[in-house]
Amino acid sequence: MSISFPSCLASFVAAAALGLSANAMAAPVSLGSYTFDSALFGNTLVHGDGGTFAAGNWLNTANADPGSPGYLTGANFNTGVANITGQSFTIGYSTGILNGSGTDLAVVSARYDSNPFMLTINGISVAYSAGEGVGTGVSMPYYYGIGNGPYPADLFVTSIDLSDFGVGAGSSINSISIVGYTGFDLIRVAGFTAAAVEPGEVPEPGSLALLGLGLIGLAAARKRKQA
Repeated sequence: MSISFPSCLASFVAAAALGLSANAMAAPVSLGSYTFDSALFGNTLVHGDGGTFAAGNWLNTANADPGSPGYLTGANFNTGVANITGQSFTIGYSTGILNGSGTDLAVVSARYDSNPFMLTINGISVAYSAGEGVGTGVSMPYYYGIGNGPYPADLFVTSIDLSDFGVGAGSSINSISIVGYTGFDLIRVAGFTAAAVEPGEVPEPGSLALLGLGLIGLAAARKRKQA
């Protein structure tokens, strides 16, 4: 079945407009000067010990056990797991984290003291020292188990480049394993926001030009049809 040029062009323009609209509705999540993508906070959690440790060592800005997978998932920094010493957690992401230019994701920790951790991605493990974390200037009050706290904690970000794990440029990952040491306090492992049109921003010139050319072509095709 053949498709007329005007119809094909109209579909192209609609798709381009839809792409711009989707970008415009992207929901960034800020932490100090860092901006994360709300779709890249993970939605599944596998406990190395079945969940026993997290159930007794959870963190929450509310005085309530967030349960699993809420300990380490969700587009916020309200929950976490404290005093991790050798325990492992595997976080899954329904939207893959892309290896773009620069750093791609970050480990967010609550800094009560200096704690190292290790990430495993695609079978490659890399250890990070506490000194690699950067303070965000944000402090949050966490309860530690029912009735304990709240205790204020400074949040730190350790930025991660997926290239260090053998992930090719433009490729993505959907799972990350993390092990903490000497009382590591983990809040989130989340992806940074990709370049997108945020509310109130002007779309990229290339996107505007593409959409504009499509609209001009569609108008010309309609005039020819009317003539």
